[in-house]
Amino acid sequence: MTPTTRTAPGNLANVAARIQALPACQTRLTVPQRTLEAALASGRARRILPGRFVAVPQGLDEIDKFAQHGFWEGARISAALHTLRGNETLSHSSAAYLWGFPSLVRDGLVHVTTQNGKNRRRKGHRIHQFHLPDAHRERVLEVSLTDLPRTAIDLASICRPGLGLAALDFARGEGVSICELEERVDAAHLRNPNRLLRLIAQSVANSDSVPESEARYWLIAARIGAVHTQYRVATRSGTFYLDAAIPELKLACEYDGESKYNSREDLLREKRREDAIRELGWDFIRLTARDLMAPDQLVRVLRARAERRRGR
Repeated sequence: MTPTTRTAPGNLANVAARIQALPACQTRLTVPQRTLEAALASGRARRILPGRFVAVPQGLDEIDKFAQHGFWEGARISAALHTLRGNETLSHSSAAYLWGFPSLVRDGLVHVTTQNGKNRRRKGHRIHQFHLPDAHRERVLEVSLTDLPRTAIDLASICRPGLGLAALDFARGEGVSICELEERVDAAHLRNPNRLLRLIAQSVANSDSVPESEARYWLIAARIGAVHTQYRVATRSGTFYLDAAIPELKLACEYDGESKYNSREDLLREKRREDAIRELGWDFIRLTARDLMAPDQLVRVLRARAERRRGR
């Protein structure tokens, strides 16, 4: 194991900016009772945690669901900051929000880690009891939260495997090393460390999205060959990079999200790219969100395609 390293200052500046941008919370002591009751009745305010309230921004219902989720997650964290005890640290999805991770857990709870086994139940919270060395915590604007590599490990431990890999990919993309992640697993004294260690070994620093990471997880799980990310292919039309590839089979696997093709020109450009790569003997498997929702079927499809490629 390598010695613990401190988080890059740029990342801490981003955390500070997110803390400062958290929605302001009010209590019954800071707002006149009639004013608060009127705001709650009209929907202009909402109760977040016991005794904590937040003003609902005008037009919140008109923005996309991801942005709405981000607002409420921030509001819950803002409310919880006033109730954290001295031995408690924001962790898991709550720390992940402040570090800028993609949204992977949506349980509506504030996640806190403590080494004290008492008072583990608290409304609106999920209290985790794990070993948390001081070196695995950061303090930003008086807020205690798990550091970036520990947050990735904690988040991966409560996600399904494909999303866990996405959490680790994000951390790798932020400059966290495999050794740092392995060190955090060892220090956390988790019940099933081997699952996380396998995910760490599969993690990469160049994944472009959560679905891409999840698709790669199932491609690896199918055990049809060594998986390479952002694989370079030189063609007559130029050099292109594949999301995931199994070179020995000349099999490319790419995730097509809703926002990938915004115009007819995008579609034509992608077709020209694929045609140029196919001319070199490659085959493509294109996945969508629906495929990721049926992983057992997806693995069968991947294995069947691999068998056809081997028999070509």
